[in-house]
Formats: sequence, structure tokens, C-alpha cells
Amino acid sequence: MSRTTIRNRVLGTNIPSTERLASGLLGLGLTLFGLGRQRTLLGRVALGLGIAVVERAVTGNCPIYRMRTYRDNLVGLGGLGGLVRAS
Repeated sequence: MSRTTIRNRVLGTNIPSTERLASGLLGLGLTLFGLGRQRTLLGRVALGLGIAVVERAVTGNCPIYRMRTYRDNLVGLGGLGGLVRAS
């Protein structure tokens, strides 16, 4: 994997478009479910998770994917090596 590809996965959008669409639909469903049951613990948890999943879909960034990219690829290339700052 090239340094440019890794830089894009670390700094840019790191979720494929189909996964973003699925995340948005799932997040919307969880959010609507949570809004209907705000007085229960389950409703509040669903609302919080729904909002987080919608945010993931809108921004296209997943911190778990980002950390996996650091772990799997950057270590093999000898550290960050200028990947954090785009020139």
C-alpha cells in the first residue's frame, strides 16, 4: 500500500460509500427508535448510538478504521514518516 493511500485513509474519508449509506440508514433507524422511547434506558442508549452512527455516515470517518490503518500499515512503513502532514 502506498504512502498516499495510507494518508488518505488516515486523514480523509475512510469508509466506502455503500457502507456510509448502510450506516446512515441504521443510524436513522436507531435514532428514530430512541426518540420514541426517550424515557427508558434502552431508548436513550439507542438514541446515543444512532446519533454516533449517523455522524459516522455523514463525515465518512471511522476512528476504529483509522486506528487499524495505523496499526496495520504505518508500522510496516517505519512509522508516520510525514504521513500526518500533507505537503
